[in-house]
Amino acid sequence: IVFERMKMIDEALASARTGEKLSPSDPSVVEQLCGLELETGNSTAACKCYERLGSIHPLDGLSSTYYGIALYRSGKEDESIAVLEKAVNSTPAIPLAINALGVVYYNKKRFKDAAAAFKSAVEAAPDTFEFRYNLALTHLAHGNKTGASSQYNILKAGNPALATRLFGILYGDKIVVVPKN
Repeated sequence: IVFERMKMIDEALASARTGEKLSPSDPSVVEQLCGLELETGNSTAACKCYERLGSIHPLDGLSSTYYGIALYRSGKEDESIAVLEKAVNSTPAIPLAINALGVVYYNKKRFKDAAAAFKSAVEAAPDTFEFRYNLALTHLAHGNKTGASSQYNILKAGNPALATRLFGILYGDKIVVVPKN
């Protein structure tokens, strides 16, 4: 945990792997390893780790969320949806799970479901601007430029970098670039 807090991720991962070998049935040790596997981009290892964690004790909503994200990143979208839908229905609701489910729906072109998920994520965590950005993209996928523009206006005040990115998507076809001589 110390290595992780110091942003020494490789050292944290090595330490967590050692800890897991020493205490393979300790859920907190295994959960730490799972999170680090996911954070370092090793989604396949993270999936196996979360499956092992689930065999030790039931996954809570947050662990299910991360497991669902790992499944999605591993290309297992349908499994990801099943796990994330379960996480979304946990109590209390986890906005990250709702947003992650929206991402999977969006990538499967289930835009109506994605819009509902992103709207719920924004309602649950209105100051998480990445959720608003995702909602705006889904509005655009539906052809709802007005809905996307309303999210843009909120992003301008809260996260100018995301607002600028969204502006390029919203109005990219209207921007004229004059070459320098």
